[in-house]
Amino acid sequence: MFTKYFQDRSGNFAIIGALALLPMVFGAGFMIDGTRWYASQAALQSAADLTSLALAASPEQDLGKLRLKAEKFLKTNLKNAKVGDITIDSFEGSAEFIKLKVSGTIPATLMAMAGYDRLKSSAYVEAKRAPVQYLEIALVLDNTYSMSATMPSGQTRMDVLKIASTNLVSTLLPNPDDAVEIALVPYAANVNVGVKNRTKPWISVADDYSKTTTTAGKCTNQPETKSCSKYESVACTKYNDGIPYASTCSTGVCLQYKTTPAQYTCTTDSTSTTNYKWNGCIGSRKGAGNNVNDLNPSIPYPGFLDTGTRQCMTEMTELTDDKALLLAGIKAMSFGGGSYIPQTYMPAGLIWGQNALSPVAPFEGAQSYDPQNKNPRKVLILMTDGDNTMKMNSDGSHANIVGNGATKTAKQTDAAAVAKTNADSQKICDYAKSNKIEIFSVAFMVNDPDAKTLLQNCAADRNHYYDASNSEQLIASFDGIARSISQVRIAE
Repeated sequence: MFTKYFQDRSGNFAIIGALALLPMVFGAGFMIDGTRWYASQAALQSAADLTSLALAASPEQDLGKLRLKAEKFLKTNLKNAKVGDITIDSFEGSAEFIKLKVSGTIPATLMAMAGYDRLKSSAYVEAKRAPVQYLEIALVLDNTYSMSATMPSGQTRMDVLKIASTNLVSTLLPNPDDAVEIALVPYAANVNVGVKNRTKPWISVADDYSKTTTTAGKCTNQPETKSCSKYESVACTKYNDGIPYASTCSTGVCLQYKTTPAQYTCTTDSTSTTNYKWNGCIGSRKGAGNNVNDLNPSIPYPGFLDTGTRQCMTEMTELTDDKALLLAGIKAMSFGGGSYIPQTYMPAGLIWGQNALSPVAPFEGAQSYDPQNKNPRKVLILMTDGDNTMKMNSDGSHANIVGNGATKTAKQTDAAAVAKTNADSQKICDYAKSNKIEIFSVAFMVNDPDAKTLLQNCAADRNHYYDASNSEQLIASFDGIARSISQVRIAE
């Protein structure tokens, strides 16, 4: 039959063949364009689903802003799907749901011959909005004198810390509508809580005062003296904040003498005034165990007056979503200098990191703890470049451990005091973790094995501990922490 059909040259068969060809072409066109339409429909539905989920996870409540976000998400997700004429046909939103109906088109191929130039797809989705999840973070950062050490790049350790901290804050606070608050706690021997808190019930600080001393004039007959003006020196190792560095030490052998002739001098009566002022520096709560938790709010923190030489540096910043304020605080961080050589007392930084995240006094700005640490999620980030070199006195002040002052040639001669400070540090970490606070710890060029062990044990787990041996690794550690916090927040 087919042989006769193809061999036939009469007009009727040609007409019949031509008429039969049209439905075959349209059928092929329908199959090709139908496949493309189904693919575009699936892409559009997927993009709508992703967009609705993103909007549902956002803390934003303004419908106009949410719609703009929806348009941006749709265009981004459909960029490679070749779906055009993307239109939001309807959009509804509230604190409980997001409803989204969208449409788009693709150009037809063979079906264009039938008058169908573009094929339209549409998608509808409704997503339930979970409650806004809040994130509270305490940045507890080492501001001791060892942070003045110069890196191979010419930057100081403090310079690198400022870069890493700035990156972290910028990552976690990209815009003001995020439900994120961050506290900044620079620490060394003490923490500066700010003079604005002077009259708060949780603090005890004496009034500023001035003391005038009168010295009577006198005459002295100074005989000729001979003294050494130059001693023999040799290369040696000294310790600054527990960190060894190469230096020179005197052997005590005099290489050059100078002679001061006899003289008779007189002085007149003189007076001098010393001003004692509180600059915000605060010690630890007195009493056994009161310095390692916030369970005894009736016991005040002692504030100590000084004579112009600040015994702590940059004022801490309470929980805030003010990005500019936090970045200004980071920029102001300092490692001291001059007559102030701040040493390391980790419990001071840790307890004020805990206080910043605690819903009870001193600050009370934080939300209540969540037993699952999901809403709010509380995070404490502890960073140091050395080991503990200070101890707590009975009056709540902090003092250098023997052998750990600046430019000392011995290290940690009071092992019991070091062990006590390390134990207090661990107790605060354990107390924070008992409140489900998630702790990240960062060791920056730390060589002391006990200090590293302390930081590892303070962290929530081994994945929350970072050991940075250079500038690049410190910045990468803070970037990694920021990504970890952001990713878990989205996944939840």
